[in-house]
Amino acid sequence: MRNCSESRGPASNEMKQFKAYATAALAVLATVLLAGCAHVRSQSKPAARTVANFNGRTLDDPGLKQFLEQHLRHSLETWPLQRCPILELTHGL
Repeated sequence: MRNCSESRGPASNEMKQFKAYATAALAVLATVLLAGCAHVRSQSKPAARTVANFNGRTLDDPGLKQFLEQHLRHSLETWPLQRCPILELTHGL
């Protein structure tokens, strides 16, 4: 007479593996779904400050020159630029 555990041996191991994979997959799915539910409180800027920041920007800003020289890897002889070298800027960055 056969023992019940002998007849279910390989199938039982496969079922245990399946349950382990399913449990792991459900744990990952639950983690991803719960992480997606994180609430971020928006902090809106007052419109006046946004407009002031935008209007305060100029193309002759020394910070812009420093940024361009650093990323183009050469110094700019004339500043502010009289024309925008778009190809140099797009290929240099």
